[in-house]
Amino acid sequence: MNQEFILFSIRFAAFYFVFISIMYAILIYLSWLSTKRFKKQKFNESKNGVSFIIPLFNEESLVVETIQTYSKIQVQKEIILVNDGSSDHSLSLILNMFQMKKLDNEFYQSITFPDLKLLNLPHSGKAKALNLGIEKSQFEFICTMDADTIPNADGVHQAVHIMETNKKVMALGGVIHIIKEPTLLNFLQRLEYLRTFICERLGWSVLGATTLISGAFCFFRKSGWKKINGFREDSITEDLDFIIRLRKEYKKSDFPIIPISTCQTQVPRTFSHLKSQRIRWHVGLLETLKQNFSLCFNPSYGSFSMLGLSYLLFIEALSPILQVLMWFCIPYAVIQGWLPLDIVLLYLSIGLIFSVILTLLGLGLDSSFKENPIKTILGTLTLSLGYKQLTGIWRFFGIFKMLFSKRIWGSKPRYEIPETSL
Repeated sequence: MNQEFILFSIRFAAFYFVFISIMYAILIYLSWLSTKRFKKQKFNESKNGVSFIIPLFNEESLVVETIQTYSKIQVQKEIILVNDGSSDHSLSLILNMFQMKKLDNEFYQSITFPDLKLLNLPHSGKAKALNLGIEKSQFEFICTMDADTIPNADGVHQAVHIMETNKKVMALGGVIHIIKEPTLLNFLQRLEYLRTFICERLGWSVLGATTLISGAFCFFRKSGWKKINGFREDSITEDLDFIIRLRKEYKKSDFPIIPISTCQTQVPRTFSHLKSQRIRWHVGLLETLKQNFSLCFNPSYGSFSMLGLSYLLFIEALSPILQVLMWFCIPYAVIQGWLPLDIVLLYLSIGLIFSVILTLLGLGLDSSFKENPIKTILGTLTLSLGYKQLTGIWRFFGIFKMLFSKRIWGSKPRYEIPETSL
């Protein structure tokens, strides 16, 4: 291997990852400002109604418990379940448990819980299920949620209030927490989600550069959904694609991430399911960037394009390539004597310590996160040294899957929600 090329690549990677670390530090500071400002705001009782749209596919293990949590949300609402051709007992369970009566065709309403409705469809995919459910909705405010997600009443109230009082807000999201389970994989994903939302997305929101509002809790105006013809039904990351197209259409609107917990969601319990999820996410990211590449580096879209989309392209999409390349270049350069081992270890140690400190600072902004400090420090170390590299490999595989393999949405196992989480 060429010495000049390898050393140049290593220097470039060093500056690249230092830049990322500095950027994260800035984002955490902006997240702190966002949290501080948000705590000073007062929220009045919500007047507008909300249509919750929940697609479900083989959700018999948790759908009843999930639906019951919506009774705690004291706003005018309707809950539209869209059964996307489930092959288990999801449909019969809902029809019987909530005494559903047929209104027309395959549209039902509960006798015991009038806010609850159900649209029964042949299997056609999540995006189409969302679109058909929204078509049946009656309110301007739409909240799409996953069937394995438990809404937070305060988060919903504040989201409605913001949409009511600020007409510039076209869509918004919040902090998503993970349903707690006593496993290492669950704990690492809890840390990862909090770092993502607290340390990154809140900061991007302050800069007006939001690119994604997670489909687990996505709050938006129905008029905007209509304007862009809904969710794109051939996308495997329909939430990312939807927000980017919505931002393209509504240049002057706001798309904030609010610093409050809006819901709890389930995450993969096994590494094989986590691998499938991350590969799918990366394939969807690359496809969405490809289809919306004309928006990148377009100053007319402001910070959304120049900062948000640039980050998705250069950091999220392409960093796995550089990360994997360094795993070969650095050891080879050390073996050849081109790079002193002590310098490599010093640089890696500083980077690891800085990453852990940033994560801990971000976790400190979330008042609901209460864990043993030693456990948290060890978890953040594992997150930065082990977990991050593993997900980087999966994202690297996603690049090849996007180029050479057939796209599939994939399935996610569902589990009963622990009683302590309800």
